[in-house]
Amino acid sequence: MKKRFIVLGIVFLVIGFGIGQIIKAQMKSNSMEQDIEAEEEITSLSPAGSGSEDVATIIKAPESSQQTSMPGVSIGGAFTLVDQHGKTVTDKDFAGNYMLLFFGYTYCPDVCPTELQKMSRVMELLGEDKAAKIQPVFISVDPERDDPQTVKDYVGNFHDRLIGLTGSQEQIDAVKKAYKVYSSKVEMEGMDADNYMMNHSSFMYLMSPDGANVALYPAKDTAEQVAEDIKGKIKL
Repeated sequence: MKKRFIVLGIVFLVIGFGIGQIIKAQMKSNSMEQDIEAEEEITSLSPAGSGSEDVATIIKAPESSQQTSMPGVSIGGAFTLVDQHGKTVTDKDFAGNYMLLFFGYTYCPDVCPTELQKMSRVMELLGEDKAAKIQPVFISVDPERDDPQTVKDYVGNFHDRLIGLTGSQEQIDAVKKAYKVYSSKVEMEGMDADNYMMNHSSFMYLMSPDGANVALYPAKDTAEQVAEDIKGKIKL
């Protein structure tokens, strides 16, 4: 009888341990799902937890071109950069016109060319009159490799009015800070130091003639959606 109770005790212990592991696994799974949902709900325009209040800003990503306001977040500001012709350019050079702006880098294999092609399509869809009020702009987040000539060669593949801007690391850091842009270098294992990638935020910014942010368009928005939204926002 005593032996029987010992056996039953061992059985219940094993069953209890198994149930505990199942519950633990389920809790971990639920936690992972919540983390994924949280990551999908917010998009970092600058690195969270970086230790700098100046750049650590997390805002919700607009779900579509119909949800573009960012209450409480100041986006935009003064900058001094260099265009693809080697000329010094400041934010004041764009005063009086809307600016459709994208931050990326010329060595970008996918998102940047896709978004700049979309920007070109948006300009076409806007029609001549409204497109004339908008200046498309590309700003490099990789000044180490993107000198003016490299930027010139790159922007020549897209809209014929696209202006490409680069600058010193200090200048790029300043404009990234003003526009709440996140970017970081990713070293490629087994490659030389010059063959690196850049992680970066991928919003298209619509800025007003006085330099205020009008809208942010996430990469998932189509050219048609962006163009339609811009038509309702710009004033001729």
